[in-house]
Amino acid sequence: MSDAEVDSPTGPGTNRHPEVTPIVEIEPSSERAAQRIAAWYNQLEPRLGIYLTDPNVVLTLADARGQTEFFVESPSKGDSTAIESLNAESMQQGVRFTVQPGTSASTGAESLMVNVENLAGIQNTSSATKLPGIPRFESSAGWDGYELWKQDTISGIRAAQESGYYPKDIPINTVLNYAFVGVVKGYPDTAIMAAMTEPVPAMGEVSELVRTNVPYSDYYHGAEPNFSYHPKDQATVDRTIQSWGHILEGYYKSAAHQQLEEDENFRHARLAES
Repeated sequence: MSDAEVDSPTGPGTNRHPEVTPIVEIEPSSERAAQRIAAWYNQLEPRLGIYLTDPNVVLTLADARGQTEFFVESPSKGDSTAIESLNAESMQQGVRFTVQPGTSASTGAESLMVNVENLAGIQNTSSATKLPGIPRFESSAGWDGYELWKQDTISGIRAAQESGYYPKDIPINTVLNYAFVGVVKGYPDTAIMAAMTEPVPAMGEVSELVRTNVPYSDYYHGAEPNFSYHPKDQATVDRTIQSWGHILEGYYKSAAHQQLEEDENFRHARLAES
């Protein structure tokens, strides 16, 4: 697939639904992330609250990403209830925490996957993409509107592939995984398409794709908001790297975060997690 096809404003799903009123733009903000983390951290035990300061979560709470997740290894009995209690408040600000029990892939021990979704972040990421089949989401539609948008987007991506806007030789579940998940997580279109269409390297060959190094993405131990891309797309990828790095720097240098770092319980929980 060519770059022109990736960036084409035509095709199934890219003709946005008619808008009665203009969408209110929401600028991603490290200050907003700091306010949310400061308000919600103390509602959880430190060993749970520390995950709110993970780079992936900071970007999501800053409205720069629409979704991320974190994993709680060997959870305590009341952890799910504590997160559900936080969710009752956070949903009023357009942020949803949902818990999915499971087992650790590395140790086999019990774990919790905590899914973090942000309506404003989804509005921003869906507004930025030009991938076929993905309509713009408006955060004011709320959580019910988000569920409808997901259904429309999945249908739109399927229709786009049938019309040839995505390679037909790639299984639809793979296309959905890269296009839908990639957009919600805020990855650039070029990076999504490069990862989706990259041929599997033959024995002894090296992938043509390279990995980003977003500033402050390794501030804490755990998953990082980095992604693969083709070097020819460096210019478009740099915009995301700079934007995300600026937000992370703003949060980690904020007075709110510095206050947390001075807290003995926070430091102890961070040390135990790493």
